[in-house]
Amino acid sequence: MRCLIVISLFILSGCAGKVSAPIEEKYKIPQPIGLINDYEKSFTPAEEKRIDSLIQSINARGKVKIAFATFDSSYVPDSLFAKYSLQVAKQWGIGDKNKSNGIFLCLSLTMRNVQIRTGLGVEDLVTDSMISRVIDSTIIPAFKRKEYAQGVYSGLEVLGQISEDRIR
Repeated sequence: MRCLIVISLFILSGCAGKVSAPIEEKYKIPQPIGLINDYEKSFTPAEEKRIDSLIQSINARGKVKIAFATFDSSYVPDSLFAKYSLQVAKQWGIGDKNKSNGIFLCLSLTMRNVQIRTGLGVEDLVTDSMISRVIDSTIIPAFKRKEYAQGVYSGLEVLGQISEDRIR
């Protein structure tokens, strides 16, 4: 009986460890190399430069700090992409720590998934409904036309404008 209990506890503790493991332990989260991290290799250097220039401009205003990344299924499966994007934003520490003013645009063109994550300091001002509108009416229409860089650029531009208008 004692042996059965020990084996059961061993099996249960092994399963619990696997189920509750943080996503960053199961799936690699690379270190950021800048404000743009195109791990999916979806954009040309010229497109990245244009997007980076916009992000630099928005970040220089000081209201929010924006970062952008792409990931493919070699980093995380589609079913965990939303959770993964949140873990990436947390691990990278996007935004000023004291203000918690980060906005993270994370996407996978191959998995057809777009996530925008906000820090606690801006989530009441840049709401989920605003983010949904940016994705649905700005980013996705451009993606449907296969204008991926333009979709990202326009989406970030709108997020920057919302931030300017709503954050004092």
